[in-house]
Amino acid sequence: MKKGTTKLAAGLMLYCLGLAGGAASAAEFEVLDRLSVDGYSEFRGTAAVPSGGFSVGGSTFIVKNGNVGIGTTEPAVSLDVAGGIKAGSVASTCAPGIAGTIRWMNSHLSVCNGTDWRQLDNQPPPAVSSVNPASGVISGGNAITISGSGFNLGLEVFIGGVAATVSDVTGSQIAVITPPGSGAGAKEVKVINTDGQYGVSAFTYNPLPTISTISPAAGQPSVTVTIAGTGFISGAGVTIGNVAAANVAWVSASQITATTPANPSGGAKDVKVTNPDTGSATLTGGYTYRVYATGGTESVSGAYRIHTFTGSGTLTVATGGNVEVLVVAGGGGSSAFGGGGGGGGGVIINSSYAVIQSAITVTVGAGGSAGVSAGAGSNGSNSVFGTLTAVGGGTSGNDAIGNGSLGGSGGGAGTWAGNTGVGGAGTAAQGNAGGNQGGQIEKGGGGGGAGSAGIAGNINARGGDGGAGRESSISGSSAYYGGGGGGGVRGSAGVAGGNAGSGGGGRGDDYNSINGTSGTANTGGGGGGSQGYPTLVASGHAGGSGIVIVRYQY
Repeated sequence: MKKGTTKLAAGLMLYCLGLAGGAASAAEFEVLDRLSVDGYSEFRGTAAVPSGGFSVGGSTFIVKNGNVGIGTTEPAVSLDVAGGIKAGSVASTCAPGIAGTIRWMNSHLSVCNGTDWRQLDNQPPPAVSSVNPASGVISGGNAITISGSGFNLGLEVFIGGVAATVSDVTGSQIAVITPPGSGAGAKEVKVINTDGQYGVSAFTYNPLPTISTISPAAGQPSVTVTIAGTGFISGAGVTIGNVAAANVAWVSASQITATTPANPSGGAKDVKVTNPDTGSATLTGGYTYRVYATGGTESVSGAYRIHTFTGSGTLTVATGGNVEVLVVAGGGGSSAFGGGGGGGGGVIINSSYAVIQSAITVTVGAGGSAGVSAGAGSNGSNSVFGTLTAVGGGTSGNDAIGNGSLGGSGGGAGTWAGNTGVGGAGTAAQGNAGGNQGGQIEKGGGGGGAGSAGIAGNINARGGDGGAGRESSISGSSAYYGGGGGGGVRGSAGVAGGNAGSGGGGRGDDYNSINGTSGTANTGGGGGGSQGYPTLVASGHAGGSGIVIVRYQY
């Protein structure tokens, strides 16, 4: 229909009024059937009617100053009716397209607000059918929805006598933010319309949860812990160190179980339980992550998890922290032809070495090679763990090269054609010097050990003892590492835990032709000196390979 046009059907039913009029303009009607105005009729067309007013079927229409009046001489508003208007009883669903429609139905007058029909006469009190969720944290702040009927704009909601924050209202739902509760337990929910009528329901304030203990309170990831406390609600979540725990199971209001998540760093972490209503409790430092790693040969001894590397590899750290580390380098080999003992591999014992989540390359040093055909042996190879480097043991002197080499522990001096050889120096904090040659042929000095210096050969036709190794129980049992090899010519045999240290090489005996022995594998022991008289032995003895052991509380 056109602006400024009113459609009239037969019987003068008015469908729309939008007339523009005034002293200088006439109103225009679109006629569906017939319109009689001031003595003339218009059929199925449009008719211009005099400005100011006209009559139809005995009713006077006034058009003045942009307003239309029926049965009045001075319309004051857009539609001024001197009489009654009858509302229909169309039972259509209220929707945005008919907002503002008035209907008479079930003996009540209602208006559509675009969503719900609102009763205008004799309004019923609001009725509350549900509150969802029906409980929340006592500190307030939970968003809840109150469902029912008869809710009017401008209403108020009180929970336990405390005004709640109303964020949205329709005829059947109210969105509310709960206020802080005056105490735990069920409280009255009261919805009050602007006319004073009200409806009631209930809302329960839950107490805040508490955490008393966590068992176990320390360990690695993937450990099942039991959290004890109060006020736990089914569906509660758990975080440890701000990382969500797995397999959270609500047992009761006083107990929850969960599996500890992976965490890149060790140490004490906060444990937090959060109920579905957002109430939470935190136990500061409740769970301590111990180091967790994989690599090497893994074992458990008592309260410790142990990683043993007898060859090079990788320690993959999943959870960092402090570990104990033993790093032993390869022992030095002894030289041929009446050599002194090889020096023990350098030994590092660190009882608090920090590791982080990473892959740490582990290098295990090989033992030094034995000298052959009057040649010198070689130093042992270094062992490395992170920033820790243990230096390989020094090789010994012999009949041609009198001085021992420096190393983790120095090699013993050789039987240098009657001249006095000098033992090699050791590395600070890792080992000691080798023993000197005894001032008489074929009496080699003992190789230095991680625990003490090698002994010089002496004039009593005896080679010097190797220096003692260092004791450690990091493997789970006590053992000695980095012992020096015994000197050639009646050199004292290396004995585990004895003066020569574990794996210290054996001895040469000019009377019984007993040759020395190699250092023991994975101890860093130095090779024993070779026999020098009466039968020259054309080979020295290899040093023992090193080892790296890492352990931490399990």
